[in-house]
Amino acid sequence: MKHAFITGITGFLGAAVARELMRKDYTITALVRDPKKLDPELANVEIVMGDLDNFSELAKILDEVLHGETEIYHIAAILGATQASKKIYQRINVDATELILEKAIEKKVKKFIFASSMGAAGPIGSLANPITEDMEGKPIAYYSRSKLLAENLIMKRAPEWLPVIILRPPNIFGPQMNPKSGATMVFNGCKRKIFAIIGKGKNMVNFAYIDNVVDGIISCTEAVEKGHEIFFISDETSYIMMDLLDEIRNQLGTDTMIVKIPGIIIYPLALLFEGLSRLFKRDIAFSRELVKGMDSNAYVFSIEKAKKFGFKPTVDLKTGVNKTLEYLSKN
Repeated sequence: MKHAFITGITGFLGAAVARELMRKDYTITALVRDPKKLDPELANVEIVMGDLDNFSELAKILDEVLHGETEIYHIAAILGATQASKKIYQRINVDATELILEKAIEKKVKKFIFASSMGAAGPIGSLANPITEDMEGKPIAYYSRSKLLAENLIMKRAPEWLPVIILRPPNIFGPQMNPKSGATMVFNGCKRKIFAIIGKGKNMVNFAYIDNVVDGIISCTEAVEKGHEIFFISDETSYIMMDLLDEIRNQLGTDTMIVKIPGIIIYPLALLFEGLSRLFKRDIAFSRELVKGMDSNAYVFSIEKAKKFGFKPTVDLKTGVNKTLEYLSKN
């Protein structure tokens, strides 16, 4: 029987991946810090209590649960929304990943799947040149850097016999989405009387509905039997920012005023905040990554590689927004 070891199962993406693997008859073992946060639909999952921050405990757990038929889905991370310190991002997002990889190699597991982020690429895209997996990443924020460091470590250290699948999703939306995520901020902003955005709203952005991301993860994982691959995962198309906001406002029935702040005005402020970030060695909510992401096409990327490996997004924007708002109205 197929076996998956999952970190981050109490989070938005981890829970969604686990539910899909259960439908595919996997047995699942999950590293859980707080079992109260576990989705009731995942009650049959085998839980091992542990924390990515406790390396000695984590090593013992991995020794016990990993074997040759295990697929590791390493999804847990300290997210950028937490505005954590450089030290914490390094320890949890990089060093803990290194430990899990070392144990994966030692136990000769079947596959290693790592949930990264589009932020690992950095704001290097354009409409003429959407970001592809072979471009050198140039992230700015500590969170994004930690994801790229983890990616590089995995690609360098994983032996050729171990299939590695690294996924880079954008902002993910859908039922049960992270209340601190950028996607949640957009949905909540469209409920207000006034919502300020950076730029003219004419730029393209990658957003992804949760079911599409899960389908991408599963499709790419099933397709890769050897080698090490990185994939961008998103909806079928990029969205014009104002079209995205209009779809949410239309379904909400709100007439939220969208205030557009020119990026050129606040770019110097972003540089100032980055200076403070370096001074305190922690991410601060405002940076050039945010400004470029909102005021340009810097984070437009291509999913063509994933599609060649069998990924086919099936949920369109209207349907995704509808399902998300239906959930939010009840919770």
